[in-house]
Order: sequence, then structure tokens, then C-alpha cells
Amino acid sequence: MKKNFFKIISVGLLANVAMINGSFAAPLTKTAQLDYVPANTTVFSTILGGFPVKDYLTNLNAGLLFNTDPKDIETIMNSDRFEGDGGIRFLVSIVDSYQSSAENPIDIIKLFGLGDDVSSLFYTVDYAPVIKYSAANPDAIWNILAKAEKDSGIQGVKESLDGVEYTSYKLNFEEDIMVDLVVSTNDGWVTITLKKPDAQNSHLKIALGIEKPEKSLNQTDILQKINDKYGFDGKLIGFLNHKRILELLTEDKSHALFDLEIGRKNKELLTDSCKTELGQIVESWPRTVVGTTHTEITQNFISDQRRFIIEMNDRPTIDALMNLRGNIPSFTAGSAGQIFSLAVGLNVDKLAPSLTKIWSGIVQTKYECKPLVEMQKELGGANPAMLGMFAGMAGGVNGVNLSVFDLDFKASKKKPEITMLDALLSLSVENPTSQLIRMSMMKPILATLILADDGTEVELNKHIPELNELGGKTMMAASGKHLNIYQGEKAKAVSVALKTEEIDNNGFMRLFMDMGPLMKLIVKAEAITGKFGPTNFEILTDVDLKGGFDIDFTEYGVEITSDSKIIKK
Repeated sequence: MKKNFFKIISVGLLANVAMINGSFAAPLTKTAQLDYVPANTTVFSTILGGFPVKDYLTNLNAGLLFNTDPKDIETIMNSDRFEGDGGIRFLVSIVDSYQSSAENPIDIIKLFGLGDDVSSLFYTVDYAPVIKYSAANPDAIWNILAKAEKDSGIQGVKESLDGVEYTSYKLNFEEDIMVDLVVSTNDGWVTITLKKPDAQNSHLKIALGIEKPEKSLNQTDILQKINDKYGFDGKLIGFLNHKRILELLTEDKSHALFDLEIGRKNKELLTDSCKTELGQIVESWPRTVVGTTHTEITQNFISDQRRFIIEMNDRPTIDALMNLRGNIPSFTAGSAGQIFSLAVGLNVDKLAPSLTKIWSGIVQTKYECKPLVEMQKELGGANPAMLGMFAGMAGGVNGVNLSVFDLDFKASKKKPEITMLDALLSLSVENPTSQLIRMSMMKPILATLILADDGTEVELNKHIPELNELGGKTMMAASGKHLNIYQGEKAKAVSVALKTEEIDNNGFMRLFMDMGPLMKLIVKAEAITGKFGPTNFEILTDVDLKGGFDIDFTEYGVEITSDSKIIKK
């Protein structure tokens, strides 16, 4: 029950925040709203300047807006287990209102009172979260909350602070967790934040736009520097301040939502040594930033490209991580008509020395902070130099990728039996024939396989009988600097094309998916096995969504880039 509840709340409520603060796009502009965002906010995300919400939502299949089984919500609302948990029922009711409108974009717009364009912000004031979004009809939020009141038994209390009216809702959860949800509508904006019952809550004046912080984000060049440094297009920008998180853990003071500061519950973090040593670590990993690099939204099309960077200032660690990068073939971005690709670029020859360098930097640093000392002890017995044995077996390998171009199966004793397969497994390796010899040490029967350097394919079934379970003939070929195993014509064509593609240490990992066909396969497999996952995939089978993401190590730190395209059917 708890698992279902937290799935609903995390997917549902956070989907609302993500929908408003993550998927929309608008030019980066300094508006009056930024005057009320503290420069030291722990987290920040904004879309300002107006976003074409109607076009965006119209392009999306309902499954991309919300994908939770309504029965889960019904179970929670009717469960005796949560009878005394008004807070849970209140939040679930809000999720239910959203889900009930998710199939129709116009209904979502009406539900939240949105206009044709929307702007939004998400930030913190003294660690208390604040959500703001513009609305053509801000009062629409009260209809959602009225339903939540009825479903939960929690009644809102109308209050006023320096002439600004707001309504607070006392949410009670298990383990005596008490927090007030605060909602206010003013000048075409909806503001949502939290406060502690019966506390001073001085942060409310800033959160509700009554007072400005001592120093606002508008008074800094933080956003402009991020935008310029990473080549963002200024339509979506955000960051997470790691230093502020550390301050919350190590400060000997209370904050907006905490009667007792977190640090006192972790007394060992309050020592001078921990503050200093953890501070040095955070200086090396100061911030995570996110932004769009390309956004295009029309009535029938959405194209969205983003960068997510965990910033690093530790040059030795950056160099060691970058040395791990291997080859990611260009076709794995989706250009070959595949429905799925997973590529891992890994320079195996650099694996052991790079990880050893990182490991040594951690275990050899002298720490006095108890948690860091304990971490060192645990890592001390895991010397990555032992990976040298593995590296010897896979020397010269620079990456591996698996791509599926087509797949079908039927039921056989309640198990999927493959009836058609078009797929490619490829190793990027300096000398494919030498690599085959190394592989034969683990699979001696491969020693009888003669592989030509000119790309001539050989059948593997007679050497590895287990491959007959895949149906059809499984072939192997050395194509340039790629050792390929495949079935099917599309896979064969890609194998041949790889002959002219040189190895380049250009990335660490890539995932590509053609969502519609992939979800159809998952739904079919679920029907055959009778085992269903936590998500209702069927609603996604009609989505024309192609995209994926890359994970890489660059001069800036750890980067995740995403690229997605949605075409309205």
C-alpha cells in the first residue's frame, strides 16, 4: 500500500512540478518575480516569458502526462490504513484531479486556470519550497483544493499577512509529521509553499511576495553566467546549490520547516573537521545545472534538447573520468531505424589506471571527519587495480552496443518465444580478430571459428548451439574496427556500414528509444507472461516519441544530454 501511495505521489505531484518547470520553455528574461527569489536559493528552475502551453499539451499523448493506474488512487482513498492520514488523502485527491483531466489538454488548462502562455518558478526560501505559476484564472486552484478538502476532511483556514490573503491546510502524516500547505493567488499568479504550524514562519513574507530577500537572484549574474557557459537557449534554466545543502546539514541553527535543525540529529557532522572537510569536497562538486539547448514547439511537433551538468572543479578526477570514455557509434542516436539502442563507450585499457587514480585520491586523503573516515575504510578493501586482469582479457576494447531493429515473439508455455529478430551486438575494438582469439579462451569452441578481416560473415549457430533459441541464423563479422554479431537485414546493413567508421573516444553511454514500437513489445510480453510492471505501458503504445540521452564525462564534470522529438498523430 505504501509503495503504491509513494509511487502515485512522486509520479503525480512531481509530474505537475516537472510539467510546469521542466518541460515548458520560454526565453530567459529578468522579470519582477526574480526580485523575490533569494540569491542563496537551494534549488531553482524557471520558465519566464510565456510558454505555448496549449500547443505543448496538444502534442502529448495522455500517457506522457500521467501514467498511474486509477485503481491505485481508489485503493488508497478507500483504505482503512490511511483513515487517519488526512495529509495523504489530501495529496492523493490533488493527483486524482490531475489524472482525471490528463486525457484532454483543454481540461488540464481549465483545471489549473492556465492561459495560452504560462510562466513559472520553483525555488526555496530558507529551504522552504516555493512554486509559482502564472494563470489566466488563478482562482481555478480553489476548485482543486475544495475537492481535496472534501476527500480528506481537512478544512482550509483563510489567513492574511500584511494585506496578502492566503489559505493554509494542516497536513498530518504518519510519525506525527505536521506541515501546513500554503496557497495564495495574487496579480495573476498562484503561489504554493509550506510552513510549520505554530512557528514564526518569517520566510512567508518573501514567499508570498510581501518582502524582498536581502539579496535577490535578479541582483546577481548567476543565471546569465550559467546560460552563457553551457550554451543554453535561455528557455529553461535551473540549478541545485550543493553548498546550501551542506549548510543545512552542518549549521547549528533552525530553518523555516525545522524545529530542530538537521545537524543536531547528525551531531558528528557539526564538528569543525566535518564542516571543513565536507566543505572542501563540495567545493569540488559545487552545483548541478540544467537547461535547454534547443526547443521547438508547433501545433504538431515538439523538439527538445537539454543539458544536465554536475559541475566539478577537481581536475585530476575529471581527467581520470574522461580517460574512461570510449567509442559510441554514430548510428546509435537513432539514424538506422532501430527501436532501441544501448551503447557503452569504455576504454578498457584505461579502466584500471583511471579508477585506481580516483580511488587513491579518496583513500589517501587524510580525514578526521568520522563519516569520511568510515567511508575510506570501506573503500580501502576495494582496490580497482584488480581490474587489470579483466582489462587484459578485453584489451583494445573501446565500447559495446546493442541495437534492436525489429522483434516479434509468440507465447510458448507462458514464455515469449522469438519468431523474428533483427538486432546487432557490436564491439568497438582495435583488432577484431585478435579479440576473437581472447574470447575463445572463455568459450573454447570459438577457437574453431575462422574470421576474415574483410568483413565476410560466418554463422555462429553451429559453434554456439544456444543461439538457436533466438531463431534464424546468427552471424559474426569483422567490419573495420568493429566485431559484430547480428541477425536480420537491417542489422547486417549497419554492420557493413561500420567498416568505414573509425574508433573515437567520444562518450561514455547512450540510450535511444522509439517509444511506440518499444512499448508495444513490452505490453505483448506482459500479456504472455502475466507479469505486469509498475507502469501502465499500454497507453504509451500510440506515442510517436523518439529520443534518448547520453551520459558523458567532460571538462565541466558529469554531463547528461537528452534529445527528444514528439510528432502529433
